[in-house]
Amino acid sequence: MFCIIISDCRDDNAFGRQATRIAALFGLDVNVITTIGVSTELEAAGNLVDVLDAAGGASGIVLVNVAPRVEGEITGYPNGAPFGCFSLGETMVISTGAGYTLSLAKKLGMVKNVDVFDIPTVMQWAVAQGLITNKNVADDIVHSQFRSFEFVPRLAWWIHTHKNPPAQLMNISGQIEKLPFAV
Repeated sequence: MFCIIISDCRDDNAFGRQATRIAALFGLDVNVITTIGVSTELEAAGNLVDVLDAAGGASGIVLVNVAPRVEGEITGYPNGAPFGCFSLGETMVISTGAGYTLSLAKKLGMVKNVDVFDIPTVMQWAVAQGLITNKNVADDIVHSQFRSFEFVPRLAWWIHTHKNPPAQLMNISGQIEKLPFAV
């Protein structure tokens, strides 16, 4: 199993913490986890399809945390763009769903359905399921600015272990933006 993290965060310590959390949850060696730092959601879209193409549906996870910004601020969401999940073969992708991040994968037919997760709802579910035993930890995750460390690895683990966190199906034709140029 492999893990790729694509993020607009360029902080080595943050990448290290994310890689360590993934390694701890999935039992992976940290050297199996690769991080790709990007500047924009369009760059993330290109990296995502490259990774999916290279993986060929092999067992792995791709975590993408890149969100549209206007003057440095994430647009349209109270605590960042929502995360969604889809699979291509045995490769699970958890990605922010706003902006152009999934647009190229959509255009190339790599994504058919995306389950979207509301963090407060998922945290309530995790407490009710006993997956998080401290409600304060769940509340902290809801309000965290480091969602790619606090929320996404746990979500990936729960999905991987068939815990089925609550989600809503995204209408990819209407909710994933079209690319701003022809490909």
